[in-house]
Amino acid sequence: MCEKCAGPMRRSQSSSTSILSRLSRSTTSCIRAVFQASTMAVHLSLPDAMPAFALRFVGQEALPPRLSDFDLEQFFPLLSDDVAAIQAQFRSDHRLPAALMLLFMRVAGRPLDGFNVLPRGLLRKTAEALAVSPPSIASLRSIYKRRQTLSKHQLWAKTYLGLRELAPDDEAALTATLLAQAADASHSDDLVQSACQWLFTRRILIPGARRLQDWARAAYAAVEAQILSEVTAAVPPSAASKVIDSAYSARPNGDGTHLEWLKTPSKRHGPSTLAETLDKVRYLKELGAHDWNLGAVSLAKQQAYARQVQARRPVKTREIKPSRQLIELVCFLRVTLLELTDVALLLSSRRSQQLFREAADKAQSNRVRGTTSLVQQAAKARAVLHDESKTWQARVIEARELLAGLAETAGGSFVSQVRKALAEDSQRVHACLAALKDLDFGGREGDPGFEQWKAWAELQRHGATEIKEDAPIPDVGAAWHGLVRDLDPRSGFRAYEACTMMSLRKSLRRGSIWLDHSLNLLNRDFTAGAPNRKWLTDITEFQIPAGKVYLSPMIDCFDGMVVSWSIGTRPDAELVNTMLDAAIDTVIAGSQPDRRSFNCVSLGSPEHPSLGLAGSTKASWL
Repeated sequence: MCEKCAGPMRRSQSSSTSILSRLSRSTTSCIRAVFQASTMAVHLSLPDAMPAFALRFVGQEALPPRLSDFDLEQFFPLLSDDVAAIQAQFRSDHRLPAALMLLFMRVAGRPLDGFNVLPRGLLRKTAEALAVSPPSIASLRSIYKRRQTLSKHQLWAKTYLGLRELAPDDEAALTATLLAQAADASHSDDLVQSACQWLFTRRILIPGARRLQDWARAAYAAVEAQILSEVTAAVPPSAASKVIDSAYSARPNGDGTHLEWLKTPSKRHGPSTLAETLDKVRYLKELGAHDWNLGAVSLAKQQAYARQVQARRPVKTREIKPSRQLIELVCFLRVTLLELTDVALLLSSRRSQQLFREAADKAQSNRVRGTTSLVQQAAKARAVLHDESKTWQARVIEARELLAGLAETAGGSFVSQVRKALAEDSQRVHACLAALKDLDFGGREGDPGFEQWKAWAELQRHGATEIKEDAPIPDVGAAWHGLVRDLDPRSGFRAYEACTMMSLRKSLRRGSIWLDHSLNLLNRDFTAGAPNRKWLTDITEFQIPAGKVYLSPMIDCFDGMVVSWSIGTRPDAELVNTMLDAAIDTVIAGSQPDRRSFNCVSLGSPEHPSLGLAGSTKASWL
């Protein structure tokens, strides 16, 4: 990038420190990265590395009506070299319009055709830099009414900034670039803006808007023709006709069309919302949306077409031409299936977690009542032993009976009581699992959650309601073994359903179980060939006697170790940004991450002495 075109970028670097000091901590790392990118673009002459904020005025055809102080300082500075060049080239009454032409062409990449709108702050600031009194806007307009003066100023600014006209080779390269970008663009207007930025970063004068629109529309139409062939191959004409007719047909209950029903967003979390979401998933699978092979169409493009349908009334969608209508509907139905599948899994996960928490609350209540009973029995035993009206033999026998009942009441840990309470909530646990039975899960062989799910599905196909001794079920682990292999086969079956529900949730969260028609669970790959190539993060809630605390770690997929972590009492952006800042600083500093496994992160560290793990966390109970 030339010295003159880099004026706004230089000024942005000089003021970066003051800007960063005024911003909140949650945006510090982002702004720091932006200014680092700006520095690279200037010093390494890499125009494509320019950040988006430096291109905000690119391609505009006129000055904006208003400019903030930040805009004036960062994008419209008149440098000392600019002032000297203008004073040497133009007489006093033409210096101000020439300076405005220069400033506009520097940030927009195209010439200014007139002063229809002129921000007063820009006029005043530029006049001060030139040491001239600011004229009226009418006077400036009159100067550029002479085409010869306008052309002279445009030519001088173009030459001074080192801009050149568009050559045939440039046009060929630009059209090829637009054709590649059209594969993900949501509208041809996005391609017009991309073309402006492509030309600007290469110091090529941006041509008229109509010419840019022709290039963008041609690229967009060419990609849409390719997408139509892909959609036609994935959805044959007979199936396409069925899909279109079904989308516009009325629902059995008469509540609008199927398309309107699918466009209705999900309601609040609850069993009815989960049931309705799964009904939509079943309907889309009946249309065959899960089998449509749209791999050649990028997901961003599919989502762009889906947004068009979402924002338009169904009657308007029917009015567009059939080829475009088919593309939009197929993409909408496919994307809707992916999104609703994720929603259904999220609701199911929340439901299982809710059932688990209620079981924990129930176990806690039973424990409190049991503790009260234990105290009462212990007091009775003590009173019996001190009752001198009875013989010592009678006192020992009676106290032994009381203590035997005491031992029976105190049996089992709190975690085991939670599992038992969850198994007793058999009706809601079964409903949570049964809601997912129509989903075709895939998983890693040997994964506990996946194996238990397959065994449960097989039991459901045979209508089983109990687990017999010879039933071929996978290992459920030592924690659940006693409940699942209970002497009562029906109680064992209820415990197995509870175990399967929690194991399925854990497997979905770690990616060992997935669905082919899902956005978040499709082709999940949590492996990396080297450190710091792929990171994962989440927020985990811990319930401790002092209240709730939240842990946000950053895990390296290479070895599963912790890169950084933060802890706080609120699951907000500050918690995550603190963790992310620490992770970025670790990589920038070139130091090795903190190689402590996630399970070994101590919440009772010297920095947080009051956050010790008193009792067990809910995550460890599963």
